[in-house]
Amino acid sequence: MARTLSSALKTEAEAQNQTDALLALVKIEQADISTLYLVKNGENVTSNSQVYTAFPFDIKIPDDNEESAPRVTVTFDNVDQSIVTNIRSMTTEATVTLSFVLASQPDTVDLGPYVFQLKNVRYDRFTVEGDLSYKDVFNMRFPADRITPNNFPCIVR
Repeated sequence: MARTLSSALKTEAEAQNQTDALLALVKIEQADISTLYLVKNGENVTSNSQVYTAFPFDIKIPDDNEESAPRVTVTFDNVDQSIVTNIRSMTTEATVTLSFVLASQPDTVDLGPYVFQLKNVRYDRFTVEGDLSYKDVFNMRFPADRITPNNFPCIVR
C-alpha cells in the first residue's frame, strides 16, 4: 500500500540537516479507564484540537526477519505510576492508536494512524512494556454466523 506523505515530511526526510522533529502520538483507549493521549516530546502538543501530554516512551518497530512474526513493542517510563495504575484497572485489552506528526505542523498526520491491541503487558519499578499487535484474524471463525432459523428468523422459513 502506497503511503502519502506531506511535502514537509518529504523535504525534512531528504534534508541534509533535519530541523523539525517527528513526534509519536499515542492514544490508549479501554472501557475501564479514561482515554490517555501521550506524545513523545518534552512538552505537551495539541494535534487536531486534542492535547497530548508529554510522556517518555519508546517504540521498537519489528525487524525484517522471516524467521519470526513481526512484533512492535512500546515501553513507557514508569515515572509517576499513572500508566501502571491504569493498566491494573483494565479488565480487557486496550486499543492503542499510533500516529506520527511533524512538530511544526501537528494537525497533519504524516504516518498512521495505526491501530493495535495492547497485549502481554509487563511492568516493574522503572518501565511498563507491552506488545502492540493487530487483531488476530487468523483465529477468527469464518463465516462468523450460520444462517439458521434461530439466528436469522426473518430469512429462513
